[in-house]
Amino acid sequence: VCSSDLLIQIGGIGLIALASIIFISLNKKISLKNRRMIQESYNLEQMSGLVTVVRKVVLCVFAAEGIGAVGYAFCFVPEFGLVKGLGQAVFTAVSAFCNAGIDLLGENSLADYVTNPLVNVTTMGLIIASGLGFNVWWDLGERIKLVFQKKLSPGRLFRTLRLQSKLVLTTTGILLLGGTICILLFEYKNPDTLGSLSFGQKLMAAAFQSVTTRTAGFFTVPQDQLREVSRLFSCFLMYIGGSPVGTAGGVKTVTVAVVLLSCGSILAGHEDTECFRRCIPMNIVRTALSVCIGGLLLVLVGTLALMVAEPEATIMQATYEVVSAT
Repeated sequence: VCSSDLLIQIGGIGLIALASIIFISLNKKISLKNRRMIQESYNLEQMSGLVTVVRKVVLCVFAAEGIGAVGYAFCFVPEFGLVKGLGQAVFTAVSAFCNAGIDLLGENSLADYVTNPLVNVTTMGLIIASGLGFNVWWDLGERIKLVFQKKLSPGRLFRTLRLQSKLVLTTTGILLLGGTICILLFEYKNPDTLGSLSFGQKLMAAAFQSVTTRTAGFFTVPQDQLREVSRLFSCFLMYIGGSPVGTAGGVKTVTVAVVLLSCGSILAGHEDTECFRRCIPMNIVRTALSVCIGGLLLVLVGTLALMVAEPEATIMQATYEVVSAT
């Protein structure tokens, strides 16, 4: 269990950041090559202050996981006892924040807690936070600090954010809200998923499915009992995934947003792709389009390969497994 938790944690922090931490601990200088790798990994505009960035990443990760572990502990300690409950809480918090989707609760994952608001909210909070990306955290943190210092009005907070942060927050909000509504409508009367729950519980379970499908791997309703339309929609959410410089997978929210904005600009007859009154460079548009097409091709090839290896699998089952793994 400890070794699995450690491996998940390494994956969440990142090998580059971990190597940098080791160098810093040994009082060794980080080479120019490694500094460039850190800069590219965290999408930084300049190379100065990289050590501080790595420290902030580690601090943010452990702070978020610590808060999540406390939330889980209120539920798991009374159920499993002090030692096992704390172990469950810490492991689940690390797994949720690092988007591993692994738990120690058995084959049902978090299905036994489908009506437990604390477990649901804690898990969704960790997944959403990690899916936003560290750059968005820091950008939001700086603006919120200015608000508390009364140097910035709350109404101008969003407008002063960087373009990437605006795109991430807007796209994430649309996906979370849209995903919750769609899952709720698709599964509302399905007796094997949401049908037997109260409206509030259905809403919470639908929100959980919308959140966890994009970036994690937990579930509170049986995935094999979802209707075909819900599985197809879940594949769409899993394909998009989280946001850049986070712990989530997928082609990323910003990538899909840039491609959709570009398509909208072309249909409207505009030469440039604009967002929030800012022009998006053509090289970024080309990169986003390449990533989306590459992701689709990977899913297609993987689905065909899985159907050849498992002839009894339906195309939806194969696609769901492949998209979930990418």
